[in-house]
Amino acid sequence: MAVFQLNNYEFDLLRNYIETNCGIHLDTSKSYLIENRLEALMQEYGCSTFSAFYYKAVADSSKKLQEKIIDAITTNETLWFRDSLPFSIFQRKILPVYVNEMVSKKKNKVRIWSAACSTGQEPYSIAMNIHEFLRGKIDIRVDNFEIIATDISSTVLNIAQAGIYDQLSVSRGLSEEMKNLYFEKSGTGWAVKDSVKRMVTFKKMNLKDDFWG
Repeated sequence: MAVFQLNNYEFDLLRNYIETNCGIHLDTSKSYLIENRLEALMQEYGCSTFSAFYYKAVADSSKKLQEKIIDAITTNETLWFRDSLPFSIFQRKILPVYVNEMVSKKKNKVRIWSAACSTGQEPYSIAMNIHEFLRGKIDIRVDNFEIIATDISSTVLNIAQAGIYDQLSVSRGLSEEMKNLYFEKSGTGWAVKDSVKRMVTFKKMNLKDDFWG
């Protein structure tokens, strides 16, 4: 049970604040989520009520508290090759079209946007998918592909840019074959190899804003 209780007025304040700043809409059934995820921040900032916490966030010109709230509210659940069907379609249907266009000089480069990329599993999975498709092909190189990966959270982007994952993370959706091909041991974890890593550019972006990639 949450230490701090959220009343309807406070819920409306924080729901509107969250939607305005990161585009996430929370209906009334999600009041528990605000209570649970913001409780630690309220204690950190010495607030005894959610309304006091809201006004502190609004008054924070540094935006540091805003970023912490966004980090707390956003769901960063992800894994390698999440939802296998889109990756299968990408490799079987979409990549052949792009490669044929590049071979025929109709296209020089393909740019792919991974929006809300979290800790990087999706864009790195796309990069590995491209590597697999191009294996043995000499006309097109991975350098002909660029992946732009964006997220609103600096915390998850730092993890993604580092490209180092613990054993639990690499076990979620990643086969042993792919791990051995595209990762190398790094301490107690696994690091994405440079051949994959250099295909991805990470940038901070709010999906409410215009894409500028």
